[in-house]
This record gives sequence, C-alpha cells and structure tokens, in this order.
Amino acid sequence: MGEQAMERVESYQGIPNSKTGTVTTCALHIVCAVVGAGILALPQTTAWLGWIAGPILLIIFYAVSLLASRMLAECYEYKGITHPRYHHAVRHILDRKSAIIVSTLQTLQLVLIGVAYTITGASSIVQIGYLSCSLGGKTDAEIAESGICLSEDTGGQWKSSLFFGAVELMLSQFKNLEECWFLSAVGTVGSFTYAIIALVLSLVNAKNGLGTIEGIPVGFDQGGTIVSTADKVFGVMNALGSLSFAYGFSVVLVEIEDTLRQPPSAAKQMKKACNIAVTGAFIFYMAVATTGYAALGNGVSSLVLQSFTGPRWALLVAEIAVLAHMLTAFQVFMQAIFNTIESHLKWKFLQTVANEVLLKTGNKKNKELPPLASANAVAETGKSTANIGTTGTENTPPSPAMPSPFDAPADLLTPQNGSRSKNKNNPHFNKTRNLGLDHVHLEPLAERMSSVMSGQLTERQVSLLLEQLHCDEAAITARIEEHHQGGALSTARSSMYAADTGFANENVPLNEDNVFVPLKWRLIIRSISVILITVIATCLPFFSAFLGVVGTISFWPLTVYFPFKMYRKVKPVSSGLDTLMKAITLVMGVVCVVTLVAAIRTIVEQASSFTFFQT
Repeated sequence: MGEQAMERVESYQGIPNSKTGTVTTCALHIVCAVVGAGILALPQTTAWLGWIAGPILLIIFYAVSLLASRMLAECYEYKGITHPRYHHAVRHILDRKSAIIVSTLQTLQLVLIGVAYTITGASSIVQIGYLSCSLGGKTDAEIAESGICLSEDTGGQWKSSLFFGAVELMLSQFKNLEECWFLSAVGTVGSFTYAIIALVLSLVNAKNGLGTIEGIPVGFDQGGTIVSTADKVFGVMNALGSLSFAYGFSVVLVEIEDTLRQPPSAAKQMKKACNIAVTGAFIFYMAVATTGYAALGNGVSSLVLQSFTGPRWALLVAEIAVLAHMLTAFQVFMQAIFNTIESHLKWKFLQTVANEVLLKTGNKKNKELPPLASANAVAETGKSTANIGTTGTENTPPSPAMPSPFDAPADLLTPQNGSRSKNKNNPHFNKTRNLGLDHVHLEPLAERMSSVMSGQLTERQVSLLLEQLHCDEAAITARIEEHHQGGALSTARSSMYAADTGFANENVPLNEDNVFVPLKWRLIIRSISVILITVIATCLPFFSAFLGVVGTISFWPLTVYFPFKMYRKVKPVSSGLDTLMKAITLVMGVVCVVTLVAAIRTIVEQASSFTFFQT
C-alpha cells in the first residue's frame, strides 16, 4: 500500500450521520454490558483455579477480549456499508451460512441468559427474605422454625422463581425498550451498587489472607460434600466457563458502535471506548476476584455476597440491587426475543392485507408486502385496510407499456452505508436516517415498492398510494421535530442500543420503530415466552452451571472466532498476527468444548439429586 493510500486510510472519518453517541457513551454502554451477575461468581472461580492460575487466566481472557473487540470494531463498516447489527456484519463480510449460525447462537444465548437471570433473581429474593427477618433480631434457628421467611429448606427458591416470573410477566407488556427506558437506568444503578458492595466487603475482609496456591483441593469439605478428583477437574472447567461469561459481551458491541456519530470514524471511536471500558472492567474484576478469595477462601459460594455474614443491612441493600438488576436486564434481552417473534406475526398480518387489496383490485394474491403506509396502519391497529386504492375507480389493469412510478432508478439501488438503497435526494430516506432508524427494513422503500407493486396498480390507485406516502412523510417530519425538541431524554434514548437475535423479519417495521402487533397477540406471545423460561429456571436452578453454558455459547464463537475471521477480510493481517489469531482460536475452542462438557455434567449431576418444590 502506497503512502498516499495509507494517508487516506488514516484520515478516513466515516460516513456522516446524525446520531448522538460518543466515546464516553459507548464506554458506559460497554461497562454496563460487561459488569453484571458474572462478577459475583469470580471469587469462586479463583478458588477453583488457585492464586496463580486464577489471576493469570483472568488476564488472558481480558487480553483476548480486548483484542477481539478492537477487531470487531473494524468490521462495523466494510466497502462503504455500515452494519447496525452483528449478524449484518457477518452476512455481508462472510456469508449467509455464517450469519445463520451467529443468529442461532445469539438467540440461544439470550434464552439462557433469561434463565440464568431468573435463577439469580429468585436467589436474591430468598436472601432478601432471610436478611429482612434477621434484621428483626431473629436468630437463624428462629427464622427456620418460624416458616415465615423464605429459605431453600422451605422451598423458597421455586416460590421466588414463580414470583420473579410473575413480575417479568407484567414488565414484558411494555411495548418496547424505549417505553421502559427507565428500567435500564434502574438496572445500571443496581449492577454498580451490588458490585461495589461486594468489592468493599471483600476489601474489608481481605486481611483474612485465605486461599491457597492450588485452589480448592481434593478432599475439601465443600458445604458437606467432599471434593473428589473429578469434582476438582470439572470445577476448574466450570471456572473457565464463568470467565467466559464475564467477558461474553461481544454480542452487543456492533449495536453499541452503531450509536456513534460520524465523523470521526466509528471504528476509531469504538476502539478507544473498548480500551477504556474493557480495561476498567478488568481492573474491577481482578479486584473483586482476588479480594473476595482472600476474604473467604476455598469456602466461597458461587454468589460471593451469600458468603458474607455482615453487616446485614449492607447485604440486604446489595441483594435488593441484584434483584433490581436481574428484573431489568431480563427485559433488555427478552425484548429481542419478543421483537423477533412479533416481526413474523406482523408479516403474516401484512400478507393478509396485501391479498385483500389485490383481490379488491382484481389482481391475484401476492405473498409480498403492501406499501409501508398500509403496513404501519395494519400492524398497529390489527384492522384491515383492504379498501386502500379502490375508491372511485374501476378495476382496470394498467397498460403493459406504462412504466411503473415505483421503478427505482439505478443509482437508488446502489448499496451504500448499510442498506440496499440510499439516495441523498430522497426525503423519505433522509428523514428516516435522521430519526436514528438506520435499518435495512425501512430505507429501501423505493426498491421494495418497485419489486412488489410494479404493474399491479391503476393510475388512480398509484395516486391514492402516493397520497398516503405523503401523509407518512408528514408523520415522519413530526417525529423529527419531537426528536430535536426532546432535550436530554431524547438524546439518551437515541444513543441507546438493543440486543438482537438476528432472526427478526426486517421487511416489516420492528417494535423499535413503534409499530406493534395487536395487544392480544403481545399478551399471548410474551406470556408464553416468560412462562417457559420461568419453568426452566424453576426446574433447573443451577446458577454456576448455566453461567458455563452461556459463557461457552457466547465467548468462543461470537467473541473470538467470527471477529477474527471477519477481520482477516476487512484488514491486511501480518503473518505474525495471523499465527497469534489462529493459536487463540484453537486454544479458546478447546476451552469452549471442555467448559460445555463440564457445565452439562454439573447440570445433570445436580438435577439427579434435585427434588421439585423442595428447594
């Protein structure tokens, strides 16, 4: 590459946009995505690994995560196309098969996170009940005898799981994340509250100087169970899974990067944000892991807060914060599941309306969508708009020689900036982008209408549909004004990101675009989803094992393999770096396999001795 080409690359500022994200907001988003329930398991992770292997592996996972996140940041834009979602980048840079694999893993990860968070939330409810009773002056024996306070011995875990699920059932009726944006704020405050309390309690008690070089030894009495050689081996494997879970945040990195304003280049800003956020999270992780192990030793529980005996008021505050975070984080991930299912239901609704329109006009049924105006109206109200385009006209077919006004010019269909069609002179596209709705399913309007409606409408019908599109333009303009006049709240919302499964039907407006299925269908879909996850969490309440499964699914394929593979296509890679990337991929792949085996073994083993409605 010549010097002039290098200068052009270095001076590249990205495709200009009107988004509001900055390095600071992205760093905060990443920290919030990283710091979560996984931090509470790190002291026990260190206990299984010991004083030497524990910190070293924590450093290795940090270095790999930072390298991979910086490489993933470079994949946000490729050949003039930006990717608002992880699976978009994989589909464009690699291939469709890889995108399907990524979407499958993302969906499975979101479901398992929902299960893990339900287990954690239920455990916090049990602890809140116990600590509340103990603050009243009751001893542990009196609390156990009373039968009023929740405990695992009296079936508190499964009761709490049902209560947690009932609350989530109500919270899930918020239409989208924008409507419940305050939940994200509550969850963020909660996550930092319990993490800081865990760190402070660990620091205060670190003077105990507990822990050993080899970690939990064979023959150690762990809660009444003697650790065998197999337990030690699988315990170490599960510890690797907990480390993977702690750094499994790549699933939302592309979505976070998509909030950045350009110029300057989003990739340059994102790499700075990753340096700040991932390094800050690592320091926090190391502090909690080491001080917690020093304070509590090999007997530390899978949730470090439950190993401390006091002060009980601080533990109560921490458990309330854990519950608040679990309740809200559950929604952040589950809304992506709801969005996916409901998008396909919208497609079915819109197919029905399109067929009604075509039957009214004397045309054959068509499996494609009607124009966006009709789509918005039907998806929100659930009512038919079959009379669109039929008033005051006979059903006469258009002349075969007449070009359709929906035929898009060639330059409109040239791929640019993350969509199939971008025309700077088209007011609909520009206004859509200004709203922050920079998604594939909204922008290629002319292309979609050309492929769907060409040759199917009379001149009168075309006129009526264009009139409706003008009404849509007025609505979009009104939303722009609301966006600009919304102040700080509007800015905060527009710089937010959302999790994504990759399986949503992007040919229809999604929930984030404020287009929804009818209420009864939302109730059915969301209630069934929450109930299924609650049932799984109630039947298999094994927190650390689920961390291992989630860590396995998210870390190696989504954090290591696909970012490295995409980076090789996006940027030139030296032989030394390529060798390093291959070595990391191989080693982390082996870690992924052994972690999954250990997690499944733990779930099977614990399930064999688990009694329903007793814990």
